[in-house]
Amino acid sequence: MIKRLLWVTLVLTVLSSVLAVTVGASVRPVDPRLQEAKRFDVRVSETGSVDLAQPRPAPAASVGVVKPNVVDSRGALVAQTWRDWQSFINSQNNIAINPVTSPASDAGVHMAFTARGASGTMNRFGYAAYDPTNGTYPFPGGTIIVNDNSPTSAELGEQPRVMVYPATGEAIVAGIDMTDYNNGATWQVQAVRDFAPMSGNFGDIISGTIIPDATAKSGSWTVDDWAARPQAALSVFGSDTTLYIATRGGVTDANANFSIKVFRKHGMVMPVTNPDPTWELVFLDTSSNNSQMLATDPLSSTVAVVWTKFANGDITGGTGDDVWYAKSPTGASGTWTKTNLTHLDLNADRSPWTLVSTIFDSQGKLHIIYPASDIAGGQGWNSIICKLWHWSEQDNRTWLIYDATWSLSTVCGRIGSNVMNVGRTAIAECNGRLYVTFSANDSMLTGHYDDCCQSQTFTYSGNAEIFMTISKDLTGKSWDRPRNLSNSYTPNCDTGTCASDHFGSLTNGMRDADYSGVKNWSNAVTYDAGGGYTGEWYLHLLYSTDRYPGYGGAGAGWLGNPGAQGPNTLNDIRWIRLGCVSPVMAANLVLSPAAITFPTYTRPSHDTTITIRMENQGNQDLVFTSVTDIEDSAKGPGAGPTNWMTVSGVPTGIPETMRDSFKVTLNAGGVITAGPTVLFGKIRLQYTAPPQTKDFPIYFTVADTIANAVWDTIATSCTDLAVGTNGNIGHNYGDSSGFTVGKVNMDYFGSVAECDTGLNSRGDSRIYLGDGSPIIIRKPTSTTYRGSWSAYSAGLSSPNGFKPMTGTGYAPHGAFSTAS
Repeated sequence: MIKRLLWVTLVLTVLSSVLAVTVGASVRPVDPRLQEAKRFDVRVSETGSVDLAQPRPAPAASVGVVKPNVVDSRGALVAQTWRDWQSFINSQNNIAINPVTSPASDAGVHMAFTARGASGTMNRFGYAAYDPTNGTYPFPGGTIIVNDNSPTSAELGEQPRVMVYPATGEAIVAGIDMTDYNNGATWQVQAVRDFAPMSGNFGDIISGTIIPDATAKSGSWTVDDWAARPQAALSVFGSDTTLYIATRGGVTDANANFSIKVFRKHGMVMPVTNPDPTWELVFLDTSSNNSQMLATDPLSSTVAVVWTKFANGDITGGTGDDVWYAKSPTGASGTWTKTNLTHLDLNADRSPWTLVSTIFDSQGKLHIIYPASDIAGGQGWNSIICKLWHWSEQDNRTWLIYDATWSLSTVCGRIGSNVMNVGRTAIAECNGRLYVTFSANDSMLTGHYDDCCQSQTFTYSGNAEIFMTISKDLTGKSWDRPRNLSNSYTPNCDTGTCASDHFGSLTNGMRDADYSGVKNWSNAVTYDAGGGYTGEWYLHLLYSTDRYPGYGGAGAGWLGNPGAQGPNTLNDIRWIRLGCVSPVMAANLVLSPAAITFPTYTRPSHDTTITIRMENQGNQDLVFTSVTDIEDSAKGPGAGPTNWMTVSGVPTGIPETMRDSFKVTLNAGGVITAGPTVLFGKIRLQYTAPPQTKDFPIYFTVADTIANAVWDTIATSCTDLAVGTNGNIGHNYGDSSGFTVGKVNMDYFGSVAECDTGLNSRGDSRIYLGDGSPIIIRKPTSTTYRGSWSAYSAGLSSPNGFKPMTGTGYAPHGAFSTAS
């Protein structure tokens, strides 16, 4: 009975918060999922641990049987699969084009994906292709390769990567598979080669080349350290052809490190029988997680691997991960040189995680991109509030690609685990420029706040879009505003009707003139992201559209996905042929802080000068045309005087990627002599090019004293509840120390008075009252309503939040105890 009453209380709290929003037109509408936003701004990692002993799956159904979807993402539908976990982190080499040869040969596009024919069945290698010599798909809907797809087969395959052998135009596919998923000893890393260009005949699960188990486990700390989640790259230089595969180990050492290994095989001669003794381990190191990415130089036999390692000697990851790379001129063992790219210390301004992407450009220079928590902007080491960065050997400098420090209060949901505010990155070169894609649910870019799944939790509910940003040259110094490629807005969707776009994989650019014969792209989906593109260069993007965001959980182990984050759905594999459009040239002014708000204040008769930092995150120089201070109003005792704000030190402009600052003085000269009062105003900055306006809001308090919110706990013999002097109860769903500790949200958990321990949605709940506050609505005039509350999106620093008051005439507050 107690829990039922509390549930009613919580529902009323939510309803009252919604009511509060309706009376404050300036406040973004509150979605119930936002209650989790603050609590879930930390990284969520999914290791993908599995159980090797699973029951035999049900018979498979053919791929492509599904009811029509409500919204289709942009691109050609090349396949469908019930597997939504296409890659552990990033999808590199899921699409490949035929390399340019001399003399010219045929063009071709090859695609690899993890196929699953029905919800509860087995993962298998999937392959699709487009033949531009005749404008056809040799395998409409894709085809299963290598793995036996019969209903009784126990063979498994997943996370295939595709390359193309230049001499013949035949695809090479590498991945992990098992001859019997019930037997962990059959785990293997396998690469196969098509018997003829686009024939789809790669042999079976013992064909091609398989890394011997002893080789795969060599150098590890345990014989159980199986090689997982391979990445593959092909090096062709002169008469030398080398296949590389990088893996992450499956078992950590005593310091929570995974092994990172690179294997190589010279030549493309496949053995008569497997495993193949010509494979050799050429590089070994440790990683904080699955992050290894491979790249080979088109101008030499140089190869590189990029990965992340724990920083600052902290094996918990609590002080970040460093980005490392190792290069070798030949790939041979003993020739690799390791470099710590980021060199984090305890004063670092950013904190990378486990996401990296890499390429060599056409000039033989290595490029690495990675997102990192914005410590300099006030975020924690493990926050997902991040910026996306680019480094290259072109200038050995790190440049900002995209500022993803938007608050989680601006979105209706995150885009899952193993990502930050951005994730699933990819980088490519086309016609002397760099192109980067990433997944995100950024309402500032899409203009949509409600692109989420209604029944999913906040962490996984966001429907990601795939965005592309472009650098005007190979230095990657500045980038344009990201543009939406997938274009799949599905507001307030649910199972089967969502469109969350992830796992983008890019090829480098190609042009028809470099291949033989006439090319027919009429059955491809070609997209001009700039409008009016007349060039001859094109990229190719492959990605997955998940019809229910979050990894589906039907089945377990190899049959399902990690985490059981939602129901399985039939998902799309889509391909876009992208015109290599030019970047949109524009300055982009970013201010820090973004506004002056409570509790920043000064005393009556005193002024305060604040420095405002400015950064031009655009790709061309910024020139100010006008900077104006606007005093909107002054309220409360002492209101009346004007000229309470002055601005000084504004530069004439800011070059691209550079920073500067100006100063603003509030209550200038101490013109407000009594308080408390609040000064409302703004600084309007107008600049070019193109002509733009940015307002810097000011909400400044003049008062003798500002009392900060004080938190305490109401404790009884069976439950606790956090309360604050700003009128809040619940403290935004408690602290962020974890899901099972530190909560003070009427959870009852562990108390002898716990009355509901059944197997239901409430039996182990740690939160019964998440967040709430009183609501006061005033009507100062016949047409004006003002609301005050301190719940969900409102708090101490919000204009409509309650403010604690101290001194004569105010009720005392503090901690006390009572036996009543």
